Formats: sequence, C-alpha cells, structure tokens
Amino acid sequence: MIDKGMLHNDNGVVLVMVLLVLVATILLGIAVSRSAFFESKIAGNQRIYQNDFYTAEGASDFIISELTGILSTQGLQNVNVPISVSNKLPSSSPIYNTDITLTLKKTGPPPTGSGTSAVNTFAAYYEIKSTKNNQTITVGVWKAFPKSN
Repeated sequence: MIDKGMLHNDNGVVLVMVLLVLVATILLGIAVSRSAFFESKIAGNQRIYQNDFYTAEGASDFIISELTGILSTQGLQNVNVPISVSNKLPSSSPIYNTDITLTLKKTGPPPTGSGTSAVNTFAAYYEIKSTKNNQTITVGVWKAFPKSN
C-alpha cells in the first residue's frame, strides 16, 4: 500500500530547487569561461597578425627609402627576376627577419602627371614583396632615370 501522506509532503522541494539552480549556474559559468578563453586566443592571434603585417609594411617602406642606394650597388636588368634584398635591412631593427625581394617589372615612360619628362628620362617599375611569417605585402614603385644619348 502506498502512503498518501508521503505524496503530498513538500519537505525537500527547496533542496531540489536549489540544486537545480546551482547546476544551471555552474553550466553558465563554464560556458562564459570557455567563451572568454576563446576570445583571448582570437585577440592574441589578431595581435600577432597585425604585428607581422606592420613589420612587413615597415620593411617595404625601408627598402623604398633606400631604393637609390640599393639600385646603385645591385643592378636589376632582368625583368621579372626577384632579387633578395633582405640583407639590406638593419640588423638592430624589428624588421630585420623579414624576407624581402625586389623585382624589375618593366621599363617605359614615367607615369603621366608625375612631373617627370618622358623626353629626357625613362622609368623603371619595381615590385617590392616583403613577407613576415605568413603576412605578405606587395608594393609597386617606380624610379626615373636619365636617358642615355
């Protein structure tokens, strides 16, 4: 026989409710901590990505600023043959370990509107490609040279 008084007894219901709320709170806490962990990993990867990008960009800017000196020591006559210029980067700089190449793409008249006369000069168009880890920056640059008579 079943005791009907035991089915209508409310003793212990509060304990069960508190345990359910406690389990829900623990599950919510685990979910929030996992989310924070992955957000932290994403932010760290983004920081590394940006650091590599700006390092590669800085290396390209440095090569552009030193282009005249580099071209005077290294003749680039072959079209579409990349030449490594990584050894031109300063060793005490964060851009030092960047792989960087300089490629002569074509020669021709200077760009229209550049203020350089096509009568007395010709332009050499170069591609500078710098890579830091998995970030690659490609920059096009031209330089005017006097025509030989």
